[in-house]
Amino acid sequence: MMRIGFLFCVASSAAMSFQPRTASSRRDTLLAGAAAFLTTGSAAFAEETLSPAQQKIAAAKAASEAKLAGRGLKTPETKTLSIGIPLGGGSSTQDYFAEANELKEKRQELEEKIGNRKKTKSQSAQIETLRLMEKKARGQAQEALNRQAEIAAAKEAEKNAPPGLEKIIGLRLPF
Repeated sequence: MMRIGFLFCVASSAAMSFQPRTASSRRDTLLAGAAAFLTTGSAAFAEETLSPAQQKIAAAKAASEAKLAGRGLKTPETKTLSIGIPLGGGSSTQDYFAEANELKEKRQELEEKIGNRKKTKSQSAQIETLRLMEKKARGQAQEALNRQAEIAAAKEAEKNAPPGLEKIIGLRLPF
């Protein structure tokens, strides 16, 4: 007697797929998964010793890949996203005005290229855009310098503060 079961899979696009499965194909899949684990597991043990948790994860991944291979599918690719968040003051040699200086150089090169000739509308617009972008970049750089100075002043004030409750209990109170 052959039993028929159903397997629901959720794909990465959050769509559901409905596939019939038989008992014999499940047995074949399990045998393929065991064989895949033995081949990949022995190679992993030869390279380095894995903890029991890592062994379980490797076995589960191998079994999952074997099941998908039995159905003619492959594992979905995953993408990794790394985000760098600067903590602290950073380097003291950072030039905040570098972008503004580059924009100024581009604007001056364009003006030199035009020379004494009459500017076209597009050239005038391009020069004006570069001038506005330079002004905005200088403002942002000045704000960054001001913030850095405020942070340094706050740290210095905290260092020089007389002993208070926050130094005793280790918590800074909001009032």
